[in-house]
Amino acid sequence: MQMPGPSVDWIDGLWALENMRDELPESLAAELHGEVLPRYAAKRGEVVLKHDSRELYEADIPPERWRVRVEDLTADDLPFLDMEELDFYTREVEPMGPFVIPDTPRARAAVEERLQG
Repeated sequence: MQMPGPSVDWIDGLWALENMRDELPESLAAELHGEVLPRYAAKRGEVVLKHDSRELYEADIPPERWRVRVEDLTADDLPFLDMEELDFYTREVEPMGPFVIPDTPRARAAVEERLQG
């Protein structure tokens, strides 16, 4: 597999998840969701809580994730707060990716709309 070069042919990850998740391979959708969700939550004053286990991993099931407003966090939430992930996303300055998604008519239309708009 070869990494694509710089291009104007990109779409927003959150848009892709909300509007064309059915066209994304399941593993790519799960990975993209894991990258987009912390940023989406942070912009709304929220953190992402995550329930993961060896059983989920071995069954190839992505961890369960949900958002909680910072002011609503309780001591019961702490086991689900991934401090390493939180630290990573608060320090990161470069965007992640790229995530290569299938070149479908819907993806192509989204790129065209972004470029025109």
